[in-house]
Amino acid sequence: MLSNRVPVHLRWIPPAINFYKLNTDGATSFETDKGGIGTGGGGIRNHKGEWMVGFAGPIPHTNCLSAELQALIKGLSLAAQLRLLPLQVEIDAKEVITLLDNRNSRYSNLILDCRYLLGTLHDPVVTRAYMEQNCVADNLAKLGSRMSPAAALCIFDEPPFCVTKQLLEDQRGFTSQRMVPPTAVHQLDDQDGNRCFVANHVPKGTATIYFESFSSKNAVHTTLEDRQCDITRGDASNRYACTDSIPISLASTSTCNMMHEHHNLVRML
Repeated sequence: MLSNRVPVHLRWIPPAINFYKLNTDGATSFETDKGGIGTGGGGIRNHKGEWMVGFAGPIPHTNCLSAELQALIKGLSLAAQLRLLPLQVEIDAKEVITLLDNRNSRYSNLILDCRYLLGTLHDPVVTRAYMEQNCVADNLAKLGSRMSPAAALCIFDEPPFCVTKQLLEDQRGFTSQRMVPPTAVHQLDDQDGNRCFVANHVPKGTATIYFESFSSKNAVHTTLEDRQCDITRGDASNRYACTDSIPISLASTSTCNMMHEHHNLVRML
């Protein structure tokens, strides 16, 4: 009951200095369930909250947990390929974290893939975040739900339009309120002891005033070229301009209801 819950103001917590953080999310919908296709998305940011790389697109699944696991695999694979180390990993599906410690599971193949990739990344701990702390990944999963089931996974060197505002909110420390059981409050610390909620919070309601005065030239614009990377970059032939404008409509994903509009250079994986 709500009477037994207390309000906390949650925010995305940046990783430790010189670390990267991966957030992923998987989603299913009534429409895509019929075809055995779900969607997944995720993003990797540095300790300043700056965009490193992200992904979105359809992924095969049998249910919601499988979609979450495969989204996590996609994100870990991307971090390993681009050598984004050291890495912290955060997801909003606590069931997945439980499965990672389970040796007898119907998802054993996916679990083994996750464990292998975590090993190549020096075994970062996968921690749980509330949905309010995982909004960028959630928005990317929503973006994937608007793509064709036959589309290839899109890799974003620059943040797509649908997450630009959320990236700025996270960098500015904007918070969202959530009612949680009193016993859960002490669990809202990250692995470095940082508080994942704040008392003197910046409510998202103030974001509108902030963004109205925020010039587009100051928008988040961080690409992989801004850092040293030994990975060979794809040429322009592997990129295309994603100019589809999504009409105002509600997505049917079970984890979110939101319309999308994206206009960005992406590359296919």
